[in-house]
Amino acid sequence: MRVVGRMSAKLNIPLIVLLAAGLAACARYHPRPISLEERAMAFDSRTLTSPQLQEFAAQFGYGAERQWPPREWSRDDLLLVALFYHPSLDRARAQWRLGHAGLKTAAGLPNPTVVLSPGYDFSAVAPASPWIPGLSIDMPIETAGKRRIRKAEAAFLAEADRLSIASAAAIIRSNLQAALIEFHSAEERVKLLNEEQQTQASISTLLEQRREAGAISASEAAPFRIALLRVQSEKSRAESVRIESRDHLAEALGLPRSAIEGITLASLPESGKEASELLSNASSHRKRALQGRSDLIAALARYEASQLALQLEIAKQYPDIRLGSGYQWDQGEDKWNLSIGVDLPVFNQNQGPIAEAEAKRAQLAAELLELQSQIISQVDRGISLCNSLLGEAAQARQTLDALNKELQFTKARFEAGGADQVEVLSIGLEAISARIALLDAEMRLRSAEAELEAAFEIPFSPQFAGASVVERNKE
Repeated sequence: MRVVGRMSAKLNIPLIVLLAAGLAACARYHPRPISLEERAMAFDSRTLTSPQLQEFAAQFGYGAERQWPPREWSRDDLLLVALFYHPSLDRARAQWRLGHAGLKTAAGLPNPTVVLSPGYDFSAVAPASPWIPGLSIDMPIETAGKRRIRKAEAAFLAEADRLSIASAAAIIRSNLQAALIEFHSAEERVKLLNEEQQTQASISTLLEQRREAGAISASEAAPFRIALLRVQSEKSRAESVRIESRDHLAEALGLPRSAIEGITLASLPESGKEASELLSNASSHRKRALQGRSDLIAALARYEASQLALQLEIAKQYPDIRLGSGYQWDQGEDKWNLSIGVDLPVFNQNQGPIAEAEAKRAQLAAELLELQSQIISQVDRGISLCNSLLGEAAQARQTLDALNKELQFTKARFEAGGADQVEVLSIGLEAISARIALLDAEMRLRSAEAELEAAFEIPFSPQFAGASVVERNKE
């Protein structure tokens, strides 16, 4: 029995060492529960002056070279806020971290297997021990370069996820531009409609005085009263749009509406200037978009990963090898053996997974070509639309200039006694209508500029370059 005890000790020591080493390397679970109430409160508490945002802004020169928070918020200032707060960028970063973790999974080696196989000999005769303790170790060995292929596939997928962050940032910039255009246009429209309402009211008052004096009939004054009611209705709708536009701006920034109350926004760039710059270099922008847009390169990376996935499934036709070594103490004799094992590809040769991988590759190839076709359509449509709207805005500007000249001429006639006040106000009313038409044309042009910039995926300004935008984590 002492011999059995010694053998048990011999077997237990390496086993204990192996188990201790394995347990020491194990990760521990740390729960991270999510409280919807706390998350909602945290969102509502977001501000433009939070210390975390200020620290983030300092990475881009704010605080030292430029004031933070700025007195007047430019588009780049607001873009920095959106890059910090917007949840879609957080989701893209989380997806990238998941893909990056996949690199560790792909590089992992299969663990060996330890098997204890105690036996008992019922025919043993004393003083021989009936116990036959045994221990075997099974070491799997991957063949056909499976691990190398798996690592390369994971690398392509991780790169696709990293590029998705750039795509998410480009979408955030595009949505922010659209929200700013909507906000500025809504603000300007309310001002113009208020001016139109006042002018229309002045005309109606003068005509009502003439009607009461018997100079004109009620039917002649009625159209102006109706026009005044129409302007009042349009102004009410414009007020609603202005309120909605502020909500859309807050959403584009990833902030509650209260966080942007009272801020002063910088004026938008001159209408048509960006479109002209984009169109002057349209061919080079188009070429870069068709070959280097982040979503297109991400789709190409996923396609390359699918090729490696197919290669991996084909490699799995070749079975892995399992090398084994065993020890047994039998009736006082030390016995040692070796074993080698493989799966026999008799009933299937991995045809199903290979077929699925081939179909997946074909699907991703089709999606890649579809995306490239969509980009071509977006770019070409954006170029045509900008060219058309540049002409429309120029025509609206010419009409306004002509009416302004006529208004000045009519005012001069009025001062000389050659025109009455209603005539002056009527020409002024036409000029206001022309300003509204120009505002609409410029809004459409600015929207087309933003869409074309998004289709080209114009690179961010140098101040936003760097890993901090990609890797930032607010938690």
